Amino acid sequence: MKYGKGRVIEIPDSGWYSTVHSVLTIGIILYGIIRSLLIFYVLVNSSQTLHNKMLESIFRAPKLFFDRNPIGRILNRFSKDIGHMDDLLPLTFLDFIQTSLLVIGVVGVMVAAIPWIAIPVIPLGILFFVLWRYFLETSRDVKRLECTTRSPVFSHLASSLRGLWTIRAYKAEQKFQELFDAYQDLHSEAWFLLLTTSRWLAVYLDVICAIFVTVVAFGALILVESLDLGQVGLVLSLSLVLTRMFQWCVRQSAEVENMVMFIFLFLAFSGLLAVI
Repeated sequence: MKYGKGRVIEIPDSGWYSTVHSVLTIGIILYGIIRSLLIFYVLVNSSQTLHNKMLESIFRAPKLFFDRNPIGRILNRFSKDIGHMDDLLPLTFLDFIQTSLLVIGVVGVMVAAIPWIAIPVIPLGILFFVLWRYFLETSRDVKRLECTTRSPVFSHLASSLRGLWTIRAYKAEQKFQELFDAYQDLHSEAWFLLLTTSRWLAVYLDVICAIFVTVVAFGALILVESLDLGQVGLVLSLSLVLTRMFQWCVRQSAEVENMVMFIFLFLAFSGLLAVI
């Protein structure tokens, strides 16, 4: 307690605040470590289990299966697609969950500060959902096309390496190289199309987010007399953060959806092997 110029100033106990802050900091650190380890353990363990089942099914598959399915399709399942599940899916899934929770928290703070913010937030969420569904249907087909055009590249390369002596004996190197370039060009076209669809989504999300920030800014200017200046500044700063989070959340959710599609491909592939 401190006295100054006829008034009493209460000084809070700094030790209690330091203790609460330390406990919260340690709790957040432990929660983050446990969350990351748990998610990575579950996803990586699932990928390893699925890979082992596929490998066991391959070892037990009859000769007819290898006659009907080219070696490139099998290598594609075990190389690039398994790599997506091991490397990209855990990071993308964790980032999607974290971004979604941050978006919910930011929207809650904005609505609590200025309730009329819910008016533009609701149409923004609906528009994002419609755009996400439209992009997801397109990107799923493009991703499937990219996976389909990748298999002939592996097949042609594997068959060329196995028959390299025969190719050199008949001097057919130029023909096989041109065929490999054709397969590679076809796959590159599908891959470039996948990249352009992602850029298309990013451009439209930027436009929608710019409109949202403009609406919030002009709404704050119109109602500035009935609002607190601190709340207006808080909402404007959070709206800029929310736009970036919305964009990243939509893009990461689409990536998770596309990667989960690989899991169903693996299950169908393993089921086909089990049936055969």
